[in-house]
Amino acid sequence: MASKSSSPLLLPTPISPTTSLRRRRNASVAVQAIAKASQEQDDDSTKLVTFLGKGGSGKTTSAVFAAQHYAMTGLNTCLVIHSQDPTAEILLNCKIGSSPTACHSNLSAIRFETTKMILEPLNRLKQADARLNMTQGVLDKIVGEELGVLPGMDPIFSAYALEKLAGFFRKVAKKNHNKDKFDIVIYDGMSSEEILRMISAASKARLYLKYLRNMAEKTDLGRLAGPSLLRLVDEAMSINGGQSFMRGQLSAEIWDTLEQMLERIFCILRPPKIWLLPSYGPKQSNLCKFCI
Repeated sequence: MASKSSSPLLLPTPISPTTSLRRRRNASVAVQAIAKASQEQDDDSTKLVTFLGKGGSGKTTSAVFAAQHYAMTGLNTCLVIHSQDPTAEILLNCKIGSSPTACHSNLSAIRFETTKMILEPLNRLKQADARLNMTQGVLDKIVGEELGVLPGMDPIFSAYALEKLAGFFRKVAKKNHNKDKFDIVIYDGMSSEEILRMISAASKARLYLKYLRNMAEKTDLGRLAGPSLLRLVDEAMSINGGQSFMRGQLSAEIWDTLEQMLERIFCILRPPKIWLLPSYGPKQSNLCKFCI
């Protein structure tokens, strides 16, 4: 959007009161539709809500207004921002970091940063390799800060982070608001395309896992390298108090455990636990649901 200022800097044009009111109304309509559907389903599990729309359509603004609305109705709400857009911080008057922060009553916020999400598993693999000495120090020479974010990484890491936070959210909710879990998670993704890729990532990953399992169990290379790789991953997961998924299990049982992890992600990213809402136009604010 072009700036009206004569300065060479590109500055955003202020949002008009009419546009702000329209976005609040659209978000309110969407929230009421979800609340009604949730009551009809009689499901007390955590709901994941996200908004679709092109840049400038008010996607982030709608997500913030929806989060505030849910929090005001008494629902324990967490707003997840996956961009560097400061709009949410300005509207909430709260600094949003990489760990959940209590912004208001019943409302917490967290910001996903893919570059930082890459470093965590890499550092765990390095620590595990230091114990097992499987790569003879080759893995330790990789500088995580030099790694760029490849196309497709954002939805993959987002899906993994949301599944991971599904259990972590319970601890944060109890710490910030003295409640057992979050009732609603509002996810503001980077773009509509990335959100849709994230939703389909879990189902597609299960197909890849199926082929990898066949290669690991039916080829000489897989039978030779598979146990060592699984041991490295298991050691990395057990670092920092994480739970080991091997625990003396057989190879087939380990693959079953991995499939169950993807199944949990798949269940989170499908109706009735996820609601996809358009953030543009009052006439297009009907409830949208995508079933994978």
